[in-house]
Amino acid sequence: MAALGGEFGSFWKLLNTELHSLSSESKKRNTAIRNASDKSIEILKVVHNYEELSRHPDFIIPFVMSCASKNAKLTTISMQCFQKLVTVPCIPINKLTDVLDAFMEANQLAMDIKLKVLQVLPIFFQVYGKYIYGELCVKLLKCCSDLLQLPNKSSMVVGTASATLQQLIDEIFERLSLEEKNHDNKINEKNEYDVLVGNNEYIKVNIYRLDANRLFSDLCSSFVPTEQSSKDVLLDVKNLPINYGLEILESVLTNSKCVFSEYQDLQFLLRIKAVPLLLRCISSSRNFSTVVRSYRCIRLLIKEEYLQVLELELEVILSLLIHNISHESDTPLWKKALSYETFMEISKHFNLILGIFMTYDHFPDKKHIITNLLHDSLQLLSTEGFTQQLCESSVVEKMDLPLISTEALAVKTPYLQLLDKSTPPPVNITYLIWLILMTTNDLSDGLSASVLHCSQTESEVEKGILTNVLKGIFPGLFEIHKKFLFSTSLDNSLFHFLIRAFQKLAHAAGVLEQKDQLNQCLELFSISIVKNVDLIKEKSKVDPQQNSTVLNTLSETLIGSSTFDRSANLATEKKGLPQRSLNQRHVSLFRALISLSISLGPSLEICSWKYILCTWQWVAYYIYGPSADFMENFYVQDVPLPPAITKGEVVSIETILGKLMESTSSYPNAAFRILLDALILESKQTLELAAEVDENEKKDLNSKNQVEIPVCIYNRIFFVAQIGDLAIYNCTRFLHDQKERECWKSIMDYLISIIADRKLKSVSFRLYANKILTDIIRKASVEIGSVEDQETRNKNFGILETLVMDSLFGVIEAFRTLEVGMDEIYHGVANAESEILFELLTTLKDILNEFGDMLCNSWSTVFDIINSPFEWGQIVANPVFVTHQDNSSLVHGIIHKRGEMIQVSYEVFKLISDDFLQALPLDVIREVIDTLMNFVTQDMNLNISFSSISQFWLVGDYLRVRKGSGEKCNIESEFIAEIQRGELTQTITSKDVLYYKRYNGLWLYLLQNLVECSKDKRTEVENGAMQTFYRIVDSHSSYFPDWNLIFLVVIKPLLTDHCYNEELSKGSDFWGHTLKGLVKLYCTHFSNFAENTYAVDEWLIFLAALQYFTSSTSTELAFVAIENYRSLLSFATELEVFPSEVLNKCVDIWSGYRIVYGDITNSSGSYSSKSGYDCIEELINAFPYLYQIIVKYNSISIEFVEKTLSLFYSAVRYPLLPEFMRDNHKPSSLQAAVLKGLNTFELTQRSEIEILVLLQFSVMVTLPFETHEKIERKLLPKLSKSQKSRIPSFEAVCYKSFEALNRRLAFRHDLDFKPTTTKKLMIKIMKNLAEVASRKSLIDVRAKKDTPIWILASQCSRGLFIRLFKPFTEPGVPEKVKGDFFGILVSVAISSLKKVDESTDRETEVADLQEYIHFRDIIFREDIIKFVEDSKIDLFLSAIWHCSFLYEADEVEEEILKCCDSILEVAKKLSIFEFADIAGCIVERPILRKHNCSLACLEDLLRFIIIPGEEFTRLRKLSAPYLVSRVAFVLRRFVSNESLVRRAPIPKVRKIELQTLLPGLHRAIDLFLTQNELEDKSVIDALKLLHPLILRAIPLSHKLDVLQNEVMELSLSFTKLETK
Repeated sequence: MAALGGEFGSFWKLLNTELHSLSSESKKRNTAIRNASDKSIEILKVVHNYEELSRHPDFIIPFVMSCASKNAKLTTISMQCFQKLVTVPCIPINKLTDVLDAFMEANQLAMDIKLKVLQVLPIFFQVYGKYIYGELCVKLLKCCSDLLQLPNKSSMVVGTASATLQQLIDEIFERLSLEEKNHDNKINEKNEYDVLVGNNEYIKVNIYRLDANRLFSDLCSSFVPTEQSSKDVLLDVKNLPINYGLEILESVLTNSKCVFSEYQDLQFLLRIKAVPLLLRCISSSRNFSTVVRSYRCIRLLIKEEYLQVLELELEVILSLLIHNISHESDTPLWKKALSYETFMEISKHFNLILGIFMTYDHFPDKKHIITNLLHDSLQLLSTEGFTQQLCESSVVEKMDLPLISTEALAVKTPYLQLLDKSTPPPVNITYLIWLILMTTNDLSDGLSASVLHCSQTESEVEKGILTNVLKGIFPGLFEIHKKFLFSTSLDNSLFHFLIRAFQKLAHAAGVLEQKDQLNQCLELFSISIVKNVDLIKEKSKVDPQQNSTVLNTLSETLIGSSTFDRSANLATEKKGLPQRSLNQRHVSLFRALISLSISLGPSLEICSWKYILCTWQWVAYYIYGPSADFMENFYVQDVPLPPAITKGEVVSIETILGKLMESTSSYPNAAFRILLDALILESKQTLELAAEVDENEKKDLNSKNQVEIPVCIYNRIFFVAQIGDLAIYNCTRFLHDQKERECWKSIMDYLISIIADRKLKSVSFRLYANKILTDIIRKASVEIGSVEDQETRNKNFGILETLVMDSLFGVIEAFRTLEVGMDEIYHGVANAESEILFELLTTLKDILNEFGDMLCNSWSTVFDIINSPFEWGQIVANPVFVTHQDNSSLVHGIIHKRGEMIQVSYEVFKLISDDFLQALPLDVIREVIDTLMNFVTQDMNLNISFSSISQFWLVGDYLRVRKGSGEKCNIESEFIAEIQRGELTQTITSKDVLYYKRYNGLWLYLLQNLVECSKDKRTEVENGAMQTFYRIVDSHSSYFPDWNLIFLVVIKPLLTDHCYNEELSKGSDFWGHTLKGLVKLYCTHFSNFAENTYAVDEWLIFLAALQYFTSSTSTELAFVAIENYRSLLSFATELEVFPSEVLNKCVDIWSGYRIVYGDITNSSGSYSSKSGYDCIEELINAFPYLYQIIVKYNSISIEFVEKTLSLFYSAVRYPLLPEFMRDNHKPSSLQAAVLKGLNTFELTQRSEIEILVLLQFSVMVTLPFETHEKIERKLLPKLSKSQKSRIPSFEAVCYKSFEALNRRLAFRHDLDFKPTTTKKLMIKIMKNLAEVASRKSLIDVRAKKDTPIWILASQCSRGLFIRLFKPFTEPGVPEKVKGDFFGILVSVAISSLKKVDESTDRETEVADLQEYIHFRDIIFREDIIKFVEDSKIDLFLSAIWHCSFLYEADEVEEEILKCCDSILEVAKKLSIFEFADIAGCIVERPILRKHNCSLACLEDLLRFIIIPGEEFTRLRKLSAPYLVSRVAFVLRRFVSNESLVRRAPIPKVRKIELQTLLPGLHRAIDLFLTQNELEDKSVIDALKLLHPLILRAIPLSHKLDVLQNEVMELSLSFTKLETK
């Protein structure tokens, strides 16, 4: 066959192997088995899965036959195959009987085969269980039961058989629930069998139910062999051990609880067989193991499910158990232990307890199970043996070595778990006590949990049931708990469990509203905590003869002493104070008490709270000792030692108390009111009792305190503190409704009554009460502040506001009725009350810090509180102090206190003004301003006065925000009239005044008071007032009333009253910021001349003040005025309307300023160090704005321009610079200001004005020359060496001026030069430029230093000449003007040829040559030269002639020049020079500078004479003498000198000179010979003068090869010229 894979493949291989083994083994022993095996092998070959295998019934025959063969080897092989076969559904159903028979046969063989059978049976039932019922089930169980009854049975076999049998029985019962869910199983539907459910009542069931019924019946009957019938027996066991049977019964009851609770036939068997059996075993059996197993089965029956099913039976069972624990029964202790262990397990399931109670205890005609259990347990605990173990005490305490401990008992193995013991172990009474404790604790815990669940579900039925249960079990539980509470033998852990149970019992009573039961618990707890000293033990240590004090009597009364021992003074007390005793158990009790308070607080009555509060007060005394007020009359050493408890225990107490306070926030109003009333009541009782003790009123002391736990007078402030904490934790409560606010009022009224009560001898108590009050207010504020939702926070504070402020003011009102005298001072009462006021102000500050912006209706109260220090300060006028002035320390003390309170009050006010001013209603702003004035005018603290000034700004900001939008037209005029009549104060204080009047009146009131502060004698206040005034104006001016009113009320008095003060210089700093502010104010609010008819007068008043200041001898004040004058002009440039009166006043200030040159001592930024230099500079800086105004509003006049330029020129010539300032590279600040002022003149303005500006620039270009020289001549002798450098060089301003001049000339191509006056001005400009060019100044402030100013001036002059040429050559131009114009041109042209000095000439030579060429080309242009006079041309040619010389003149030449009147005469003299009479010189003359310029001039002289054209005729005539004389000089020197030196070479420069002149002369003569248009008799005659010199030169021409031929030809040309 094909190979099989997977699970079936492995299965197939195993069976195949085993079958071959079986076949092999049976080959010789049993042929039938072999044949069957071979057949099975063949069957195996044809099957492919389990289902196919199940279709071959013959397949298992060899295995069955092998088991029946009794052969161990064959049986072993078969069992191995069965072990595999039973795991899968492959055995045919009709062969199951044969298989079970085979198992029974195999059980008769060896032990290992028996064990294999037992191993296979459970698996077999799991796979084929639904087919095993009836007889098959009998055979299945018989396979196990037979092994249990074998003689000489092995323990291993018996144990395995027992376990297997128990497992099979469990599975048979379990099959009921499993098969019930299997709807495919048809057996479930065949109910064919009758079973009993009553004495004569049957029901039909299926076969599975029948098997379970028969099995359970056989199981219960097997314990009594006589009851077991041989017929119809499912479990065939005889004399089965009862313990084993009980074990099986326990297993069945444990694992099949649902079966018994569902099927009536099984329930019937429980009633008639199981329960009687178990009762019989418990009551009659002496075997410990049997009783234990019976108890375990009984415990399985005591369940909620069986209460209705086995109601009667369980009543009997529970009654038997209770009887066993009764002290009256002779039941051994081990049975009592078993009973208590059973009840302890039952008590853990309170629903079961509840069911038992409602089934039995609830009915009077039934046995009361739970009640009797508690009753009998209490009696048992009261017996001698148990009492000795409990070791009860009169106080809650613990013995050193507890007898009953969790460690010893909780880990003890319960008797119900001791299954392997036949005899009972010994029983310790402590174990029974522990069981009772655990049982009752569980009852309390379960009751509490159920009650809590009931409270959550709010089921009234369930609540009624639990109430009945509580009433039934409370007495017993309470007494048992109480007995354990005072037992000293419990360890701490057990005591803790007890307290928790007791606490839960009380909690249940409280939740169920059982006040009596709850108060019983609270009272017991309270007594147990407070009465914590065993007085009998303590008194045994004390001398009985000692007498007690009043406090002894009281303390003994408080802690429970009897009348008999009230006279003894305990050794544990010191001077009447009770011993501070508290142990760990007291701490646990107290924590339990407080936990109850937390959970039951909303439902507690005053009587319940009394127990809690008094206990709390005493515990506080025990832990922390007497309160501070009590200790005022005690010494610390008289206080008893604190209790020996750990810090952790103290912390735990504090923590749970905090939780108590937190829990009160959830109380309803009624509950909270009850707690509050209880606290106030206890506090009053404490104070009353303390007062009686202080005054030794003992007569009715005991009668007044009949309660078990009175108040503790040693801790008087306790309840006040708790009232404070209660209010703090519930601060949001008071915002809910009126009832809650009444609670707040009750708290505050009580605290204020204490604070204002001078009958209290302890001032510290009053201070503490005030602290509590302020803490409440602070914490309430913080709580409100923690609300994130803004709307909710505002709403809450709207309610809190009145509560808080009324409370604070209530204290102040209470103090107003109290007089301060010397007694109050001496006894510290006044000091304490002042501290209270301090605290109130500080609290107010905290509140405002948090909620100032939300305060609405209480601001008047706030300011009453803030101003209280000023009222309190009047105490210095008290007659008491007047009569005791000799004791100055008292007066000073009061004054000092007043100063401190003013400081605190100011801090509060500052908080309002800084942060929360916007929250104030408008009608209290006058109070704010008045309060500010109080702070400013007070003279005790300058800082407060000065700081208060700045607060005015915040008031102004407030008014800005409150600007109304209502109509004002109808009332504005009425308001103005009222202000003009001086009714400002009446207007703003009137209650019925309209909003508009109040608002604007407050602005005027604010500004008026602020300016009034500027009259203060203190400089800080004076300056601060004005600075703040302007800050307000800058920020809030748009919200002011009519500015004319402000001018009338505020500004005009300032300008008239302050302006004309004689000590002006002293107030320069003041006027600095004052005038600056006024300028801004005028610019903003007094500049509307079109609509404001008062604006002109307002400006004239201000300008008059400024003009007065500018003429001041104080330069500092003058500078201030000029600076603000400039600022005012700056603004005026933007105005559309500027009246002529105001403009004229501005011009008067400008034009009328007198510049006085003075020394400059300092130039720092302070007004006090400003000089005339600074004033002039500032005035010049104002000009651009004035210019804009004049241009904009009025045509600028020549007169104004001339005055302005004069002022500029005076300013720019300021003879001294400020220290550490130079003007070489950049202009000084004043020079820069002048430049800026000049540049202010528009480039597009009228031509005549522009020319004046250009003239001014040209004049400033000349400053480094004549002006600088004049200053040096005047000042140098007067200045020290270090001061000489301060004389200005004017270089930078000169250069910048020229740049501006050149720029403006380049821009203005439209200048009108036609007027003669304009031409004259232009002549002046050109003269100034010519001066610069002629000076050859090398001034250059540029970075590259490549263009000195003389070149720029020369270039500008050339360009300007070109522009002016046409206007100046037009007809009608005066000849003088024209002559001056061309004369300037020639002078500039000549200046480039002049030699200055060696360094200058070296630097300027290239530029000189360029400038000369440019000017030459201009002058000798065809269109220009005709206008140039002969004298100007001759002057220019003369300069060229002089510059053309390369060598210096010798004596001969100088003599000739002196004796000749004209240049032509010079030429004639040279032509007839007597060489024989005058010898030459062999030493060459020095070469002149500017060699290149000389050569250019030399060449120009040659060129001028031959320039063609009729227009150049004059030039040729005028230049001929200069050329002839120049050539004559060269030839004369050549002939004279060269004749002497003979063969000596000619110098290079002379050679160049000859090579330039002679060829040029030759070309000129040739041109004259060839061109008729050049014929000019005067020119030719002049040239003929050179012929003799040429002839003289011929003999010497050989020294120059180049010239020899040239000279010869030149001689011939002259010959030709002679003939022409």
